[in-house]
Amino acid sequence: MEAAQAAQHTGVTDDQWWEDREPILDRYFDASRYPTLVSLERQGAFDQPEGGLDYNVQNAVDSFEFGLPRVLDGVQTFVERRSATATAEGS
Repeated sequence: MEAAQAAQHTGVTDDQWWEDREPILDRYFDASRYPTLVSLERQGAFDQPEGGLDYNVQNAVDSFEFGLPRVLDGVQTFVERRSATATAEGS
């Protein structure tokens, strides 16, 4: 979400920001110190899927899909406890 807000404030997209820094990363990144990261990159782990959502949109969707069931579980627990309390008080 922060990247989307930064893009709105600066007019520079997340992709543009990274492209602008690519020469710096190429110059100073020591691939021998991070072989696992290099291997992941070569295997396409950081590639955006074709036809996929923008990173920020996908992050929001993933967060929503993770969070909604937890909120609903909490509501269900609340209702069940309230119902159990009402039943116990009515006995």
